[in-house]
Amino acid sequence: MTDNLRKSSKKKAPPSPFSPKEILSVIRARKGQPSTLTDIARALEVDPPRRKDLRQALRDLVEERKVVKLDRRHYGLPPQGKVIVGRVQAHRDGYGFLIPEDTGIPDIFLSRREVQEIMHRDRVALHLPRKEGGRKKAPRVVEVLERANRRVVGRFEEGSKWDRVVPDEQRLVQPIRIPKKASAGARESQMVLAEITSYPSGKEGPEGRILKVLGDPGDPRLDSEIVIHKYDLPDAFPADVMKEASAIPGAVPESWAGRRRDLRRMPFLTIDGETARDFDDAVAVSREPGGILKLWVSIADVSHYVREDSALDKEAFRRGTS
Repeated sequence: MTDNLRKSSKKKAPPSPFSPKEILSVIRARKGQPSTLTDIARALEVDPPRRKDLRQALRDLVEERKVVKLDRRHYGLPPQGKVIVGRVQAHRDGYGFLIPEDTGIPDIFLSRREVQEIMHRDRVALHLPRKEGGRKKAPRVVEVLERANRRVVGRFEEGSKWDRVVPDEQRLVQPIRIPKKASAGARESQMVLAEITSYPSGKEGPEGRILKVLGDPGDPRLDSEIVIHKYDLPDAFPADVMKEASAIPGAVPESWAGRRRDLRRMPFLTIDGETARDFDDAVAVSREPGGILKLWVSIADVSHYVREDSALDKEAFRRGTS
């Protein structure tokens, strides 16, 4: 596994005035029964104005893995064993790995069953049970700390009761169910941008709605649309970048011609297609004395126009994928 999914923990809020020991003692005293914020506040005789501080104390304990958030309202003690925080790296065949934030811990294999409620790049807390009788038990996700996929690019497929989007990212293995009323007029096989409105559970896959139809298969503009939305690239350029681009002359000034060999009279042809976004390569063939054919290959000197550390250069680096 690669280390590019390892991520340091978020910065914590200022320490709360509540003692972790007294909060833990209240939860332990309930003998396995889940505890709400109200339950803990009553046990500690915390008045309403101070409940905000108590909530922050619980968040700190969850982050430290001393307390587990069971659902939106209930808290409990972590099961016996070890709880590890990391990022999910899914595989297109349905299994995955947890890439721990602690670089000293090796990657942990997750079976198909263990990844049913999580998605590629989610940040999760994973429980590693203690061995019993020499037998190793399967790990279990006890909490999803951060959902990494809010919007997904994929292929739209029509169904009888539900439509669905098959993600372009193959590591997002579960199709997204789309209610008929949320399909935004998308047609079979079109590429779309979908927003996830409900994440997978043990019984149901993710559900969402169509935000935008990106285009039909074969549309020359489709690749750009997919890249923009898949990697959350801005579809507009900053003002300083546009200003620099506008300052570049549309034709080569005659004053520049004396600094280079002038090949403008040669019959160069671009090798890029008609719908390409850049025309920076060209070829020409000339017949030399003795009938020898000479191939000329010209490559645009982009660095002459885009200076290092300029606004154009920085924007190109930010958007680049190679």
